[in-house]
Amino acid sequence: MLSSTFRWVKKILIIVWLISMVFIGAWFAFDNPNKISPILFGTALPNLSLGVYLVGTLIIGILLGASLSFLGAQGRVFRVTRERRALSKEVQRLEADRAQNTGD
Repeated sequence: MLSSTFRWVKKILIIVWLISMVFIGAWFAFDNPNKISPILFGTALPNLSLGVYLVGTLIIGILLGASLSFLGAQGRVFRVTRERRALSKEVQRLEADRAQNTGD
């Protein structure tokens, strides 16, 4: 019961967050209507409003940050899994030694 309530609340919060991000992005685009043509690595990009470039840069930064966080978390999971396997082997070895010593 409590788990389903938390899932429902999480979905609501995600929807509210997404709507607010779209609103903020639109606000940026409307408040910065000046057209610019930035040059990236020697190539001129299309002539779009400053707001579009600001929102695009923000989205790219968010995606890169989330990707790097995910990779870091995966690395920690891998390390913990490896440590768990090593500890399991150690426990098996100690149990085998204990059985051998009590069997003598």
